[in-house]
Amino acid sequence: MMILMLSEQKDITTPESRVAILIDANSVRDLKTIIKAYESAQNFGRLIYAGLYVEEKDLTLIGAISSELTKRGIDVKVTIGPNEISMSLDAMEIAYEKKAECIIICTRRDSLTPVFKEIKKLGTKTVVFSPISVPLGFNEIVDESYTI
Repeated sequence: MMILMLSEQKDITTPESRVAILIDANSVRDLKTIIKAYESAQNFGRLIYAGLYVEEKDLTLIGAISSELTKRGIDVKVTIGPNEISMSLDAMEIAYEKKAECIIICTRRDSLTPVFKEIKKLGTKTVVFSPISVPLGFNEIVDESYTI
C-alpha cells in the first residue's frame, strides 16, 4: 500500500461516484485541516455526506467553528461517549445500503480498522485521510491513504 500526500492524489473514482467523508474531531481539531479534508474529498466524486464527529466533552473546542462547517455542508454530530462508535455505525450504514461508492474516513485512530475491513468486503472503496501520518495498520486495509 502506498501512502501519498494529498498533492499526489490519484483518481480512484469517477466524477459521478458518490462519496461520503467522516471526520474524527479527536484526530482533526482545526478548521483549516477539516476544510482541507472536505475539499480533497470532493476530488473523489460527488459528496453525498460530510460529517464531523465530536464527543460531547469536546464540544466547546468545536463550538467556535461549527457555524463555518455548517455553511459548507459539513454535519456536526455530537456524540455521548467515544465518537468512533457513531462514525462506525454511519460508515457501515452507508456501505451496507450502497449509498456511496467511496467512503473516506479522516482519522488517526487504528480502532477503526475493523470498520475499514468490513466496508472493503462490501465492495466500497476505502480511503483514509490522516493528519501527520497514517497509522501503520491502515496501509494493508484501505485502497488509498493520504496525509493531510
